[in-house]
Amino acid sequence: MQSCGSGGKKVIVGVQRHDITYWNGGKNGGNNAGMADHFVSIDKPVSDGYHFNDPGTLYPYKGTSPSNVFRLGNNGLYTGSSFGKPMTISWIGLNR
Repeated sequence: MQSCGSGGKKVIVGVQRHDITYWNGGKNGGNNAGMADHFVSIDKPVSDGYHFNDPGTLYPYKGTSPSNVFRLGNNGLYTGSSFGKPMTISWIGLNR
C-alpha cells in the first residue's frame, strides 16, 4: 500500500482476526481460511505503517486509539491489533 487511497481518502479493509475468542468464547473456532471476518478503516499513514479506526467496538477511545496501526511484517502482510487481539489485512476495498 503506497497511500491511504486515491486522493488521500479513507480505505475500508477486511481483516482476518487470529484469536478464536472472538468467536463465541472460542466454541466455534477461529477463521483460519484467510478470509475477512471484520472490517476497519485505514485513515492515514504513520511513520511505520497505517493508522486504522475500528468501528466494531463499544469503546470509541479504543476504536480510535493511536496504537491501532497496521505494520508490514516479515511475511509481507500487514498486521495490527485492536483490543490487543492480532489481525491481518486480507481484503482491500477500492475507494474511487
